[in-house]
Amino acid sequence: MNFFIRNKYQSLFIILILIYCVDKMSYLGLAFFWDEAWVYGNAVMEFTNSEIPFLPEPSSIELTRGHPMFFHISASIWGKIFGNSLIALHCFPLFICLGFLCFLWRQKDVFTPS
Repeated sequence: MNFFIRNKYQSLFIILILIYCVDKMSYLGLAFFWDEAWVYGNAVMEFTNSEIPFLPEPSSIELTRGHPMFFHISASIWGKIFGNSLIALHCFPLFICLGFLCFLWRQKDVFTPS
C-alpha cells in the first residue's frame, strides 16, 4: 500500500494502462479492417504461413504494395511465435502501443526541466 501512496503518478499510470487493456480486449477478435484487410493482414498471414522474406521479392512486393516491410516481418515473427489467430495478431500492435507508452513514461524525467 505504501508503494501506491509514494508513487501516486506511477500508480495512476499503471491503472490507466490496465483500464486501456481491458477496454481493448473486446476488440481483439474483430476481423481485419481498412488497411489491415488489404495490405497488412494479407501479408502477415501469408508470411506467417510460409517463410518470411527478409528481402523484397516479386511475391512480397505484391503483398506489401510498397509499405515498409519492418512491420510485416515483425508481425509475422510474432505470428509464428504466438499463432496466426486474429486475437494474437491484434495483440502485436497493442503490445507496440503499450511498450511505446511505457518507454515515454520512463523518459519523462529526461524531458522535464531541472
